[in-house]
Amino acid sequence: MVARFDPEDLHSGVHIYELDGSYLGFAECRQTVGFFNVTGAKEVERRNHRIKRAQKELLKAHRPLSVQEIAADRTARAATQSELVEAKVVKPVFSKRPCRFLAIRSRQIQ
Repeated sequence: MVARFDPEDLHSGVHIYELDGSYLGFAECRQTVGFFNVTGAKEVERRNHRIKRAQKELLKAHRPLSVQEIAADRTARAATQSELVEAKVVKPVFSKRPCRFLAIRSRQIQ
């Protein structure tokens, strides 16, 4: 059995033929749901494929790291760490005049 249809109008129905080519009849479309043509169906399929691919990448990004991956990351960071800054004593400088900000802030608190 062979069913032939118009790819530009999927809801128009199908013509049914025997394998030897003899015509059996026409089968109408009872429910017009889904796509209106093959191009629309292909576009939806491409969109669904892109969504699935994005979901797989997102799952891969959120998957927990293995112990080996964490260890490799730590050793890579340790190798690139810069030298520590030397500690030194810093002498504070105090003003004899009170800071304007502190005077305003103390008034707000009270």
